[in-house]
Amino acid sequence: MRFKCGCCGAEVKKEPKVPKGFVGWAYCCDDCIMEWLESGEEIPPLDSESWIRRETRPEVGEICDIRVRKPFDEEIGDEFYMQLKSPRDYYTDEMTDEVIACGGIIKCRFESVVSRDDYIAWIKVRVLEVFMNDELYKAFDEYEREEPLVSDFERLNYDTGKWRGLLLWDGGGDIGEYCDIYTDSDGREHLVLQGFWDYHNEYVYFGNIVSNNREQTNDSKDNR
Repeated sequence: MRFKCGCCGAEVKKEPKVPKGFVGWAYCCDDCIMEWLESGEEIPPLDSESWIRRETRPEVGEICDIRVRKPFDEEIGDEFYMQLKSPRDYYTDEMTDEVIACGGIIKCRFESVVSRDDYIAWIKVRVLEVFMNDELYKAFDEYEREEPLVSDFERLNYDTGKWRGLLLWDGGGDIGEYCDIYTDSDGREHLVLQGFWDYHNEYVYFGNIVSNNREQTNDSKDNR
C-alpha cells in the first residue's frame, strides 16, 4: 500500500538508507506524516485534524490505530517500525525529559485498513516490541566509532542535560538531517536516533552509537 505526494502527485516508494552503526529504521511520527490515535478514541474521518494524539506507552499485543501517509509502503501482514512522539514535541516544540520519555520506537504488524484514499489512511497495527527513548541505549549493543558523535558545524536544537538534539544539516527546510544524543548516569553519550527528511521521505534511524574520541566528548559537554 503506497500513497501519492500531495504536491507532485507521484506515488512514493519507501527508500530508507540506514547509516553505518545504526541497527534499523522507523517511519517518522510527525503531524504531517504519521501519528498515533490515543487508545480508546474513535477513528476520525480522513480529512479531520480534530482528534486526540497518543502520549501513552503502547503495550505489547495491543491493537493500535495509526494515521499514515507517504512514505508508508507496507502490505497487510508486514512488520515494520514506527516512531512514537508526544504531540507536545511537534506541536509546541516543548523539549523536556518528560516529553522525550513519552516517545520511542515501536515494532508493529500491519493488521487491517480502516479507511483510505490516494494520500492518507487509517490502519490498525498490533504492537510487537516497544523501545521507549530512555531505553534505546540499553536495548541495542554499542557500536563504537573513532570519529566524534557530533562536529563543530552542527547546530544545537535543544539541551535538557540528559538529552541533546542537533540539526546536522538543512536545505532550506525541505531536506535535512538531525540527531538525538542521550547521556547515561555515568555521563557517557549515546547517539540513539538520527532522522532524515526530504520531499518524499521521512525516516528515523535507531541504534546505540558511542565514540572512542574521549577528548571530543568532554569538549562537547564543556561547551553546552
